[in-house]
Amino acid sequence: MSGRLRAALVHVLTASGAVLALLALRAAHQSDWRMMFVWLGVTLFVDAIDGPLARRFDVKAVLPRFSGERLDLIVDYLTYVAIPAFVLTEADLLPEAARLPAAIAILLSGLFHVSDVDSKTDEGYFVGFQRSGTSCFCTFSCWDCRPSARSRRSQASCCSLSYPSCMCTHSAWKNCASRRRS
Repeated sequence: MSGRLRAALVHVLTASGAVLALLALRAAHQSDWRMMFVWLGVTLFVDAIDGPLARRFDVKAVLPRFSGERLDLIVDYLTYVAIPAFVLTEADLLPEAARLPAAIAILLSGLFHVSDVDSKTDEGYFVGFQRSGTSCFCTFSCWDCRPSARSRRSQASCCSLSYPSCMCTHSAWKNCASRRRS
């Protein structure tokens, strides 16, 4: 396989994250939280392997016209910021009046972090935690199911982009959903 073809396939792999994000968004729109997490999990896997593959195959030198870094940032924004923000507007995770403001805060804080030219190391790794939407979303769905507590946490999470990630599982989401129904 030629170097140009390998490099192009790495870009296609990165771009497939946008397709996976669309599938996650469709699942969220249908309130199919399990499938949303499945698609986001697959996207996370793709995001974990595309960068190392790009460095291994020296994609930047082989296809200098196309920015894999820019492509990755766009897909990351869709997956880790826009989708969680959308979910916060649709799901019963926050009081109704707090949903849109929280989503807007997540969108804007994510944009400012992604556009920060010093948000990555020279090796291409993020400094801090740029996935503010996922951070807020995970906080809401895993820690406390009372909307008033989640509203306070959204403010804190959006103010601190170095907020550590939490690992969301379907069982944590399911536990939260069952407690909300009680």
